[in-house]
Amino acid sequence: MADKNADMPTMAEPESFPFDPNTADSVTLRRLGLTGFQIQNIYRYRAKGGVYHRPEQFKKLYGLTVEQWHHLSPLIRIAERFQYLADTPEAYDPAFDGYQRKGHGAGSGDYHRDEVQLKADSVRYSQARETSAYSGGHRDTVLYPNKLRAGQTIDLNRADTTALKRIPGIGSYFARKIVQYRDKLGGFSSLSQLDELENIPVGIESYLTLNPSLVKKLRINRCTLRELNAHPYLSYYQARAISNHVRQFGPIHGFQDLSLYEEFTQQDFQRLAPYVDFSE
Repeated sequence: MADKNADMPTMAEPESFPFDPNTADSVTLRRLGLTGFQIQNIYRYRAKGGVYHRPEQFKKLYGLTVEQWHHLSPLIRIAERFQYLADTPEAYDPAFDGYQRKGHGAGSGDYHRDEVQLKADSVRYSQARETSAYSGGHRDTVLYPNKLRAGQTIDLNRADTTALKRIPGIGSYFARKIVQYRDKLGGFSSLSQLDELENIPVGIESYLTLNPSLVKKLRINRCTLRELNAHPYLSYYQARAISNHVRQFGPIHGFQDLSLYEEFTQQDFQRLAPYVDFSE
């Protein structure tokens, strides 16, 4: 008796590569694992003038599954022309653009109030303590922090966005990007990893020190597929290979176990080495 499923098409495994949901065509979206129905919804949204300004907005796609989101979210790259200004390097930065005066030119009363506020901000600015990341003091909550001078440094694995904005060339946009990437990695193991961030200003390493002991490691024998896939150095297919190996054959004892899988290269192992814990 013939197998009634013999002629049924098999679903291709979703591919992993960067894409912009604002410009990706149907072939690209299909290769990423989206269904025809989901692709139609994307096209319909764009036809009505809809724009994905941030990766998080892609979550609203009707019918998107949790597994699809975990696979696609690290791959989304929103072109700068589609991003909100506040999310780009062009965002207003008081450290370089100066103070805004909401009432300037509207009348002497409004102008006077802005001058008073400006003086009050200046007093707070001059009296603020430096952040714990570079002095051990109280956290700096001043809106417009001083920039670091030559010879002053902060720890890349300890600094919050306020501390990072004290580095010349770093404003709110890049400070937020650095912290977000650090959180995904589990901490920086090398200053050279900053080059993995797009358009990062050149020369900021001279203002940074690094304590690699603060890196949080992945206990890959205990992590879920979702947790593994969330790490920037693991693709969906690599995370699945790890998860399947642990489920079928037991704990992974070292990279030699993973070298049996075509999903991994020696370069992958070099990048993962500071982040992997093989303990059971």
